[in-house]
Amino acid sequence: MADSKSSLAVFAHPDDIEFCAAGTLLLLAQLGWDIRYSNVSSGDLGSFDHDRKVS
Repeated sequence: MADSKSSLAVFAHPDDIEFCAAGTLLLLAQLGWDIRYSNVSSGDLGSFDHDRKVS
């Protein structure tokens, strides 16, 4: 397993990985890379106009 390769994608917000890196991660996975990813926030704080309590 010394030749195996892996990638860890760490992004700030949900959907950032999909919008910014999905193509690259898919290509790496097709080449046999072990792909892992993490979002470092839950994305539930709303926006500049709305807080998380607004539906």
